[in-house]
Amino acid sequence: MNMMEKVSIIIQARSGSSRLSQKAFAEVCGKPLLWHVIERAKLSKRISDIIVATTTRSEDRAILELAKSCNVHAYAGSEEDVLQRYYEAALKNGADVIVRMTGDCPLIHPPTVDAMIALLQEKKADYVCPDPRHRSLETGLEVFTMKTLREMHEKAVENYQREHVTLYLREHPESFKIALHIPDQIFQRKDIRITVDYLEDLELIRIIYRELYREGEIIDLKKVVEFLDQHPEFKDLNIHAKLSKANQLSISDAVSEKIIRSVEKKKNG
Repeated sequence: MNMMEKVSIIIQARSGSSRLSQKAFAEVCGKPLLWHVIERAKLSKRISDIIVATTTRSEDRAILELAKSCNVHAYAGSEEDVLQRYYEAALKNGADVIVRMTGDCPLIHPPTVDAMIALLQEKKADYVCPDPRHRSLETGLEVFTMKTLREMHEKAVENYQREHVTLYLREHPESFKIALHIPDQIFQRKDIRITVDYLEDLELIRIIYRELYREGEIIDLKKVVEFLDQHPEFKDLNIHAKLSKANQLSISDAVSEKIIRSVEKKKNG
């Protein structure tokens, strides 16, 4: 890590969800789902700190308390304007580089986080995301600079753009220097879904944790892939589930194609 740069993971989480209410506190091996997300995030080697960014709603005070109990920072901001929430949390914490992480991905792979941060710094990029040409089971990870976050905050004027942190950038990739992270081959899977939006997703995560989790350690994501390949019946539990609206917008074919064209044009230009 560039020792002059402060790299902050910001985990967005809230209690309200039309699909699975209170999922942040869903019990997985005796701990809340969000606790597992935070503990995995702590193992990234290139970060300075972690912020849990939730809303000012009274029901989300428990998320602030959970963050504090995990010895990470907490911030409460707008419920609907998630872009503003991220900007204010990053600004208050003096972040130079932000890793966007969601509270519904309890199997984030810390080496992937570190690889994406390294790519941003090596390429002097504004933004790093997974390469859309290599669909991966890893979702909910993006890395960008504070300058980029500020520009998105200033230029995103439509409500739908502000509900989803980086959607303005993804709609205007020509205005930013973007680097694409190619996922490890083992994670390039369309038949495995490990984000939690629905009850079926939570069922699968509980099965995975019950079989592979050991207290004081995190589950190796590669072992998750091996386990599910050995037990394909578990993959079928939730593979039919639809992506959340945020993810549908973020990885739509049109948006992904824009990003790819922009990156290729700059590479060849």
